[in-house]
Amino acid sequence: MSLGLILHSGAKEIDRADIPNYGTPEPEMGMRNGKEVVKHRPIPHELLVRATETELKFHGFEVADQAYGMTEDGNRFFGVMELRGNNLDGNEGNAGDYRRMLGLRNSHDKTFAGGLAIGSRVMVCDNLAFSGELCCTHKHTAHIVEKLTGMIHKSMGGLGQLFDFQDRRIKEYKQADLAQTEVSDTIIKLLEGRAIAGTQVLKVVEEYRKPSNECGTHGKLWNLFNAVTEQMKTVHPATMCVRTQKMHKVLDDVSGLKWQPLDLGQRIMQPGDSEAEAVDFQDQE
Repeated sequence: MSLGLILHSGAKEIDRADIPNYGTPEPEMGMRNGKEVVKHRPIPHELLVRATETELKFHGFEVADQAYGMTEDGNRFFGVMELRGNNLDGNEGNAGDYRRMLGLRNSHDKTFAGGLAIGSRVMVCDNLAFSGELCCTHKHTAHIVEKLTGMIHKSMGGLGQLFDFQDRRIKEYKQADLAQTEVSDTIIKLLEGRAIAGTQVLKVVEEYRKPSNECGTHGKLWNLFNAVTEQMKTVHPATMCVRTQKMHKVLDDVSGLKWQPLDLGQRIMQPGDSEAEAVDFQDQE
């Protein structure tokens, strides 16, 4: 699949034009204080994508490329967009060895909350990693559809600054030396932080020692980053989104980089702060 979005059993690649063809279930009703109320209202996949496209354009971003996937029953949707825009300071992310990405996810069956996450894609190995939740719908209550566009609009306001921070993070990873003794300690921290599963530990070690692709550095934190994200190709896209956010938290601590959510007038969620945590259901890669 293009743009590093690798789908697993039960899901298939779809085109942008296919998304409106997938219907949305009726709201789930329940009783509260003797009255019938909406307990869960699914968000149409098309609405999430269209609202995101509209707000990206409004804030000066261009969708340079995109890829989408859907489960056969239409209940779970995943997508990635490669972004470009004049309001992104610098051009390293679009001219260098990685690209700035926006991830989208949505489910009709309560598997995970609908939302957006910023990320990167390393070009040489097509590895995806997401560094922070930009917008998460949490509970799909009665008025979630009406509120969705406003939530996305508010989140997009600081997108350029967030990508600038991501650029600084990647630069720091490329410069941070990682002694052989630190490699093992860091991998243990990744395991303890639930960024990787126990079944992935030896695979990460082997990938670090004998990388599948040349990433331009040796003995750096960037090499371990790529070893971990290479293994993320074996897990469910939504699980990958959660785990790579946790990975960044560990690697930031190792590099000494401090997460600064900036004064964006919005809440930028950190790993473990999102309902997406519940989607980390695969530990048998």
